[in-house]
Amino acid sequence: MPRIAGPFDPKNGVYVDVFISKPLSTYNEEDAERSKRKLSMLVDSGASRTAISPVIAQEIGLVPIGRKPLRSATGEVKAKQYHADLTCELFVPCLYLPDLSIIEFEFGLGWRDGFLGRDFLEKVIFETNGPGRAFSITI
Repeated sequence: MPRIAGPFDPKNGVYVDVFISKPLSTYNEEDAERSKRKLSMLVDSGASRTAISPVIAQEIGLVPIGRKPLRSATGEVKAKQYHADLTCELFVPCLYLPDLSIIEFEFGLGWRDGFLGRDFLEKVIFETNGPGRAFSITI
């Protein structure tokens, strides 16, 4: 089974590079490929859904399909929801998640591009070794 592994800093968490693009189910291949952005995403087992910033959603050209409740430590808000394709090319064959429901989230300082929630984690085997400061993801 394809697997990636590497070190991580427990202060920052595990970050994985993925590509997010307009969904092929709605756009032609050329438009989807042109919209593709490489993002550094935190693996967040506490988040039910994958999220990106409003700036990145706009750069990709994603169109909101509605709003979903988003609970955080500061309360609940209605967040914009999008459909997008997620590809993790670190694997051979690559991990491709079409039409993933992604939400928009305004991130605080220290965040990179977004986070991968349990909607991503339910498709992979994710393991961490805290004392060894290592992680692995297997598809």
